[in-house]
Amino acid sequence: MSRAVILVSLMAAMLVMPTAACQRQDTVQVKQHSRDGLLGITDTNPNNPMSRTYRHYPDDLRVMREAIVRRFPQVQDTRISLNGTMARVRLFVPAEMTAEEMDRLRQEAAGVLAYEAPRYEAEVDVTTK
Repeated sequence: MSRAVILVSLMAAMLVMPTAACQRQDTVQVKQHSRDGLLGITDTNPNNPMSRTYRHYPDDLRVMREAIVRRFPQVQDTRISLNGTMARVRLFVPAEMTAEEMDRLRQEAAGVLAYEAPRYEAEVDVTTK
């Protein structure tokens, strides 16, 4: 290798080095755990009984049933069965409801249940009584 090539390589390296040292250094923000007495474990595990989102099946059924009754007064009866993360919901409505109204009710009820009990995938069926 010639002396000129080595000199050019060194000069190029000397030009790059100062710009690399002046780059902005981002600081890492450390997230503090919640002060739950368990070093934040209730935030990371929703099934921990100490968590504020923990509920049993009867509690989930009650929350889902109350959400339907409160939001949809035209529903006469509600049947809910839970199987793992699947919630099968059958809503009974008056016979005079049209098919469009029943479809709208089914979609809105599925949205309400997804909000009130997000751990379940709700399969909603609307039937006349």
